[in-house]
Amino acid sequence: MLIFISFCVFFFPVCYCSQR
Repeated sequence: MLIFISFCVFFFPVCYCSQR
């Protein structure tokens, strides 16, 4: 899931929303 982490960093706001 390393790729996912990278995506999260690039799209912090998106990842935050997705995680929720």
